[in-house]
Amino acid sequence: MNRRRQLAVAFFSGVIIIVLAAIVYVANVNASQTVDVWVVQADVHAGTKFDATTVAIVPIKAEPQDFAYSEDQPDGSQTFGVNMERGDIVRKNDLVKTSDLVPFNVGVKGTPAVATGDFIDVYAQVVPGGSQASTATVVPPPTRIAHAVPVQAVAGGAALT
Repeated sequence: MNRRRQLAVAFFSGVIIIVLAAIVYVANVNASQTVDVWVVQADVHAGTKFDATTVAIVPIKAEPQDFAYSEDQPDGSQTFGVNMERGDIVRKNDLVKTSDLVPFNVGVKGTPAVATGDFIDVYAQVVPGGSQASTATVVPPPTRIAHAVPVQAVAGGAALT
């Protein structure tokens, strides 16, 4: 009987040691899985170049499918499409190719109530004119032609977007 107890204790002790070793192994594997992501180093406005001066690579304990992030290199060929705060992880949809941007000036009557980094909607309205126009012509309402356009600069009565 004493021999049976010794065998049972040895067997269950071995099982417990194997299970604990498996738990430690799985914990170590999970703890060592990291994803390298670009993190914004200081607050940036939409339109700022995505380059090595604005971001740093930071390893995060996660798997690639756990969250969205950009794998693009900060080579200056893209700009931030939205305002970002220090510590934000850069995602693919936060960036816009520089070649896709078209700057334009928007004239504003009076002092514009916008600042650099704000987003504006741009509306256009067709105004009849020339010799064909009559006083009976109905002017259509303004139509939104751009949504959430980042303001790059404000000077006098104009905003550069």
